[in-house]
Amino acid sequence: MRLRLTALLLSLFAASCGSSDDSSGPAIHPAKLYSGYDDGSTTYQVPAAIVGSTSKSVKWSVVDGSIASVDPDKTNPRYAIVTTKMAGKTTLKATVDGQTLSVPLTVTQYPPGAQELGNELYQIDKSAQATGGTPEDVKGLGCIGCHGIGGVNHSPSKLGGFDDAALLKTVATGVTPTGDLANNGNHKFTLDDTQQTAILSRLRSLTPIDWPQ
Repeated sequence: MRLRLTALLLSLFAASCGSSDDSSGPAIHPAKLYSGYDDGSTTYQVPAAIVGSTSKSVKWSVVDGSIASVDPDKTNPRYAIVTTKMAGKTTLKATVDGQTLSVPLTVTQYPPGAQELGNELYQIDKSAQATGGTPEDVKGLGCIGCHGIGGVNHSPSKLGGFDDAALLKTVATGVTPTGDLANNGNHKFTLDDTQQTAILSRLRSLTPIDWPQ
């Protein structure tokens, strides 16, 4: 199974998402799942995990199989990867310990090319000073200068439980979905609608590198 990462937000999402059940019984984590889809040229995946149970007898399913599919991890079926097929809303289910668990899955439509633009935005600023070009040539926000390559997990392993609005709030204000400050609050970018969509598409398309806890 594929697993890997990178993106625009850095040490913000280190805290894990809430589970679908605060009791001691089994639950699917995170409590809500968010991913994306474009024209089919980009793979979008989001991981899910069973918490509160050590059973390896787990059956996963997606209510609307036209929106997404789910594949359990071959080593530990308490973990699974959801791969999107089209935009829409459906439900991820898991049967474990005699219980049927469920969490909502939302797949957002992103336009073709958005993920590529997101990749460009992440790169070093292509400023007129650096390239001899004009301000209109600027595409990169220089994110990689602080984030580095593969420095922090911003893959769907960490972001898959947060909706697009929560991610964009972090980009714009430096306040993470968990209430922490990104880069001591010095993480504020003003993006137009196209750039916002591009950043979201990039983040959602990163390959998960570990499992929600």
